[in-house]
Amino acid sequence: MYLLKSVLSVFPFCILFHILMVYQGRKAKESFRTFHFVWAYLLILYTSLVFSVTGSVTLEEAVRAVGKLPVMADISWIPFASGLTFPMVLNLVMFLPLGFLLPVLWDRFRSFGRVLTAGFLCSLVLELGQLFNFRATDLEDLLMNTAGAAAGFLLWLLLMKLLRIKIRWKGLRSGSFLVRHEMEFLMIFAFLGHFFLS
Repeated sequence: MYLLKSVLSVFPFCILFHILMVYQGRKAKESFRTFHFVWAYLLILYTSLVFSVTGSVTLEEAVRAVGKLPVMADISWIPFASGLTFPMVLNLVMFLPLGFLLPVLWDRFRSFGRVLTAGFLCSLVLELGQLFNFRATDLEDLLMNTAGAAAGFLLWLLLMKLLRIKIRWKGLRSGSFLVRHEMEFLMIFAFLGHFFLS
């Protein structure tokens, strides 16, 4: 119920953002395709699910944490101390869609290094947020999430090669400020939806 509420509350902001983006982009002669927006809203839904499943920090938890600063003991610095476990594999699988969706949506993420960086930063936000709701923050989660995003990118690349699909569509490139930073805005909206409404 909370997840549905946070996702639905994010959509109006995303729709408004996309209206502004299209308006600004058309002035810069950027062309938009319907399927781009379909994939973009799948990304928002996916990101909201990730924030919910991982127990990302909420406003209520952040307020409770005031005055109780996270301590270093909340962080597990030694990765893979107990070997490869099922939760670690789940962390990898959880970030596969991110690595797959980024190159589908944007040209600039048709690069292994950029997807790896995006996966790392998204995971870092999740892990640091967990310090403020006193959940376990693990270096191995960070590594497995990042590996999952990388694997998602490789899966996308493999699919393109196996099916011999030429990437006929152009992902959004530069254009206006909103077009250039669409991914960042969508991630922020999904995070804020979870933070304020979950």
